[in-house]
Amino acid sequence: MLPANVRYITQVYYGCIGYSVGCCAGAGLAQREIQCETETTSGRLILVVGDGSIQLSVQEIGTMIKAGLNPIM
Repeated sequence: MLPANVRYITQVYYGCIGYSVGCCAGAGLAQREIQCETETTSGRLILVVGDGSIQLSVQEIGTMIKAGLNPIM
């Protein structure tokens, strides 16, 4: 069970291979925007991705670094 304020985003098994890394970047940017609007500082972004899937979207890690995001990978 996850706490009530936790957001969990996942891909559909092999149906969306390569989705999770780009989604992580988007979720991190959205999280930052929500924190600015609500003036909160809580939250942590965690990415779980396989080696084959990350090969399709590894460039998004550069986007996350450039945007100042620091997810746990």
